[in-house]
Amino acid sequence: MTPGVAPVLVASRLAEAVGAYRAAIVATLADDLDEAASSSKNLGVAIARFISARTFEDHGGILAFVKLAAEGFHAFVVAADKGQRAGKSREWLDGVEDSALLHVQNARELLSKAAADIHVATRHIEMLADALCDLASPGRSWLSGALADAFARGNVAFAAPLAMSAQIVAADMLVKTVVVLVEEAGARKKRASKEQPKDGLKMDDIDNDDDDDDDDDDDEAEQLSADDVRARELVALRKGLPLLTSCEPHLERARAFLGPPEGPHNVHPRCSPGAAELAELVESVALHRAILESRQARMRGDQLLAAATRGSGELSVEGVWAAADAYKEAVLLAREIDIEGEAMAYSALGKVFTRVLMLKEKGLQAYVRCIELAMSCTPRPFTAHEWYRDAMTAVEEAQKRAREAEEAAEAAEEAELLKDQQGVLDAINAAAAQSGLALLRHVYAQHPPKKAGAVLGPVDAPSFKSTLKLAIVHYHPDKQGKEHGAKWAALANYICKRLTVAYEVVNEQNHSRLPT
Repeated sequence: MTPGVAPVLVASRLAEAVGAYRAAIVATLADDLDEAASSSKNLGVAIARFISARTFEDHGGILAFVKLAAEGFHAFVVAADKGQRAGKSREWLDGVEDSALLHVQNARELLSKAAADIHVATRHIEMLADALCDLASPGRSWLSGALADAFARGNVAFAAPLAMSAQIVAADMLVKTVVVLVEEAGARKKRASKEQPKDGLKMDDIDNDDDDDDDDDDDEAEQLSADDVRARELVALRKGLPLLTSCEPHLERARAFLGPPEGPHNVHPRCSPGAAELAELVESVALHRAILESRQARMRGDQLLAAATRGSGELSVEGVWAAADAYKEAVLLAREIDIEGEAMAYSALGKVFTRVLMLKEKGLQAYVRCIELAMSCTPRPFTAHEWYRDAMTAVEEAQKRAREAEEAAEAAEEAELLKDQQGVLDAINAAAAQSGLALLRHVYAQHPPKKAGAVLGPVDAPSFKSTLKLAIVHYHPDKQGKEHGAKWAALANYICKRLTVAYEVVNEQNHSRLPT
């Protein structure tokens, strides 16, 4: 902008310049390529400056602005084509290309800044992208004869890449809008990596310790009520999937610049670098579509399950299995793409099998897989999420039942082995009832450890606790060799349990003597 000149006056002069260059192009003789090239370049430069000098309202609205910006792009394309045929210098032609690039970038920025939010900005960029693509697409029937010939000859090096880039930018803005919606719904994109959990995790490998205060604090900060989460997911689905569908035309128009190479208008080589960006964008669209469709399938499962178990008092088994199928579909859609979404679907599947269909084993398998996936997202915690708590509670209860069953089986086996030694057991219990010292002296005298060198240690007050601890090791069932037989192993285990009780008593007495 000229220093010291009022913006209104500058805009007025630029408008006059645009009109003058338009008239000059019309008046230029068809065979005067040099003059036509210069006039077209000047028109493009004038329009590039003019679009920045006025508000959108002064231009007649967004649509009028986009048409004007596209006319400027068209002018640069014509200038490059005619300038090359007129024998213009390489420097002159490079200047035209640079001006065209700056013009398109400036138009994009102006459209984005003028928008109230990203949704409006995206629609503006889409309009510009389509306008440029209409001008730069090879073989378009609505191109002017000279411009169509220029593309057929491949003379305009920069036009196709710029138009292709505009389509990619428009699609990218749509995807970014979807990303915001997904993140707001708590459905963060998580691509599976080399750390993706394996299927072989055992229940005992699961850490049930939820004492990490820092993680709990972080998770509580992001916790939302179930109604809030559902509302945000519904918004993401209602808006996100249509936006992804809107990406497809832009991707197709951008892809058209890349092939087929055997077509009548071969793609200009300078479009090739956009192939990688386009491929990444196509992958991103597929990724977010899978995330949202997985969410959609899970929510459909929730609706089917609610309908199958609601009112009337009679369970619709067919409806419950339909819900289970929807949750399985959600798992498959999210697999290796959205770890959190996959975990949520497994948790829902576990609930159906465990609480409704009473298929406890299948439900536990689904819950364990849910926890595996959640653990793979470490350090991100999920303790504030209901689906995670459901899975963890189910797994903890299964672990408890398994431990109780194992202990019951061991007790029954031990009772069977020791059923003819009741007198021996009574003597051990009598010694334990007297004191820990009496128990130590009795078992080492009557039932000495089988391991060589395992003898009773000092039993004076300072050493007594350490001696008890060592005795527990001497009689521990894991320390007994198989060569001593199952009956000895059962008796050693019985003695070890009594010694452990005595050790706990001594330990509590020591703590009670500590000053408070």
